[in-house]
Amino acid sequence: MALSTNITVEAHDTRHISLHIEPERVSLWRNVGTTLSLLLMLLLTVAAFNTILLIRHLHNERRRARNIRRYYDGYFNHERCPRAVTALASERRTQ
Repeated sequence: MALSTNITVEAHDTRHISLHIEPERVSLWRNVGTTLSLLLMLLLTVAAFNTILLIRHLHNERRRARNIRRYYDGYFNHERCPRAVTALASERRTQ
């Protein structure tokens, strides 16, 4: 690591010394690599979570459509109705 110093003098002869460490190329690339790998892990985690949510959503939509289809099939399909209910309905029509 390279150490850089800077000395400044103000109007009242006050000296300010600043020390700054400049990272070497290896350290800089290690920091960049760490940052990119963390971002990649975050991206993969979010993608996996969204995939799970998508699968759950599609499953719930299929189940909902199947339940709606069953409801209307049972509602409009009179052959599946018991004869007592059909007879009761025909008696009410004749009255």
